[in-house]
Amino acid sequence: MLVIPPYDFSDKELLALRQIFERDGAQTMVVNATGQPGRGMYGSTIVPHASFYHIDSKNFDAIIFIGGPGSATYQQNRRALQLCHEFNAAGKPVAAIDIAPVILAAAHILQGKRATARPTEREIINQLGTYTGAPVEIDGNIITASSTAHVDELASAVIRALTKR
Repeated sequence: MLVIPPYDFSDKELLALRQIFERDGAQTMVVNATGQPGRGMYGSTIVPHASFYHIDSKNFDAIIFIGGPGSATYQQNRRALQLCHEFNAAGKPVAAIDIAPVILAAAHILQGKRATARPTEREIINQLGTYTGAPVEIDGNIITASSTAHVDELASAVIRALTKR
């Protein structure tokens, strides 16, 4: 499951991740809070498959929060935080890229974990976890990437985690 905010998400991250997963035979589902089309920061309009309020985490193998300025809106979204908890409790991969790892911090699932994100998010990550600044960080089922430049590595890490399950 690929989670985008309703606006200002990184369409580059979304489109690259979706292409990688589908090329490897994985089914992807794009969701957001509204279920309405979202506008990416580079101009793409993406029609999500559903609102995340209408999905059951038991039907998915992993969750990935797409970055971009709009992803910060999910730091206070009860359902987004609940999904983090549900996937984490089930031991399923919980991934985020760019500034989106702050959603995982807000959900309190980074406690005692290493994570990365854009350097601007260091302080927020360090409140509950340990910010590493690495391109990609894997700590158990938590997988984070610092920027769009590391989409391929994030996708590979999620695929490896899924094949281990």
